[in-house]
Amino acid sequence: MKHSNSTLGMDESPRNSDRLSAIHKQMQEEARRIHQRRQESIMKAEKDEESLTASPPSDKDYLEVGYITLYCECLMGVSLVSVKLAHKYYENYMRTVPQDMAQDTYLFVSPSQLKKATSDANTLPRVDMPH
Repeated sequence: MKHSNSTLGMDESPRNSDRLSAIHKQMQEEARRIHQRRQESIMKAEKDEESLTASPPSDKDYLEVGYITLYCECLMGVSLVSVKLAHKYYENYMRTVPQDMAQDTYLFVSPSQLKKATSDANTLPRVDMPH
């Protein structure tokens, strides 16, 4: 689990070990639920081959489990929300706690906050730098 600490936004302190274990346990349970639903869908499709609504999952289906962490900050008067998504393909997660989870980070700033910050930045004195 040490490798997933930074991906899930936690340090390696002992106080986080229970929380980290609980997160991984929930993600593994969700991976098992996804797997069970896929198996049920395959069995239903095989049972009712002529049904257009029941189709087995294809190789194009790419289902993942993930964990979202929100970071709310105020930098220089601008409210920012960063969303960090740690995710892994569900079948890989069923086997073991992944050490190489993918992560994506998204930054959200309200348009009014962005406009105000841009306006404030444009009023700052400009300094010409020598080449």
